[in-house]
Amino acid sequence: MEKVGNKKESQVAWWQPALTMFAKFSGWIALPLIAALFVGRWLDKKYHSDPWLFLISVGVAFIISIAGL
Repeated sequence: MEKVGNKKESQVAWWQPALTMFAKFSGWIALPLIAALFVGRWLDKKYHSDPWLFLISVGVAFIISIAGL
């Protein structure tokens, strides 16, 4: 009976670690970048500093992504 339980766990769980790792890496890359795009555009419109605050926010998002990975 114990062998059946272990076999079933191994059949179900073979893809879960890979999917979890993919989701974490994608989140650490995409979420800071998307937030930086919106925040940077908003700050540029608010302070009339056309590309600079946008570029700074994308740079900060890159650093956050690297630190998170």
